[in-house]
Amino acid sequence: MLGAQATPPYVPSPVIRGATWDFAHLIRLAYTAGKGGSDLWPTTWAADGEVYTGWGDGGGFEGAGDATGRVSLGFARLTGWPPQVTGANVWGHFPKYAPHPATFCGKPISMLSVNGTLYAWISSWYNESGSNYVHCAPNPNPVEHRLAWSSDLGATWTLSPWKVDRPPLNWITFLNFGKDNGGARDRYVYQYWRMRGKDGFTYLVRVLPTHLKESPETAGIYEYYAGPGPRWTAELSDARPVFVDRTLRAITHVIYDSPLQRYLASVQGRGVGASAVFDAPEPWGPWTTVASYQNWGGFGSRESLGVDFPTKWISPQGTSLWAVFSGGRLAKNDDALDSFNLVRLTLLLRKPAAGQGTGSASNQVRSSLPRR
Repeated sequence: MLGAQATPPYVPSPVIRGATWDFAHLIRLAYTAGKGGSDLWPTTWAADGEVYTGWGDGGGFEGAGDATGRVSLGFARLTGWPPQVTGANVWGHFPKYAPHPATFCGKPISMLSVNGTLYAWISSWYNESGSNYVHCAPNPNPVEHRLAWSSDLGATWTLSPWKVDRPPLNWITFLNFGKDNGGARDRYVYQYWRMRGKDGFTYLVRVLPTHLKESPETAGIYEYYAGPGPRWTAELSDARPVFVDRTLRAITHVIYDSPLQRYLASVQGRGVGASAVFDAPEPWGPWTTVASYQNWGGFGSRESLGVDFPTKWISPQGTSLWAVFSGGRLAKNDDALDSFNLVRLTLLLRKPAAGQGTGSASNQVRSSLPRR
């Protein structure tokens, strides 16, 4: 059943009673009929006021499908406000399809702008067969994660000489606040990590922006959430998950909805259809359910590649957002989600009790324990 609700692991949100998605007016960019397009598309709101994004395996907004102008990894700039939004390649297949050349391979997992610098976590799943630009080495095993950064709005990027592969990670995502991370809750950058072999568990780590370019294995610079308080630890063995879903879904992207004073997390399983949205008053929870689906958008079991909410495009009331997403294929010629897809999300608020605002309502939930 299209959009059928799935049983969520957490109690309903005390602030948001539900969500509607305008799939009837889905916006689809970076795609050529019969040729596919590009995927992934993590976003961040940068210091120049524009939204920046990254793509994998394709020509981005300037190329034709997934072959013409193809790079393993590219970066682009989004201008305007949906539905009048346009994308332009910044770093990719140079010079015909991007003004600046791509210089390394990988897949963009998450992006963040802070203090005028763009950061992007890059996975080593190169998948570069058929590329006609940058040659990529074979995929390393296990998968490696490196951080890339750009001080000139994506024109040039530096890839960290260090890598994160111990413990083996399979996802890292930044928590995005407002423009250039403005409005952050404190002086830290927060990230959500998933670890291979611990499906359905999501962990939270924090680091000062001045240390972002240093290896996470540098003693003392990264702190892991270790329990209520909150408590933080430099020892990974003492880390405690902030989100648990035993159906194996895990957090893919998190943003702060400033007007509602709530953190919103998009969650997906192995298939796009197994999507959900959760909210919380703090980055570590307690998480509550906004909406949970068995077949979100009718996209079924296509490989999930995350759902992101650019913070620039949140309405002043905090109830209207735009979701960016893509997905894998069910068969060789299935390119239904191999593109930049944009759908409007409307959050339906609960009516607060007399004398209470959404902030008061959010404080009514004190337990982040999953349902048993």
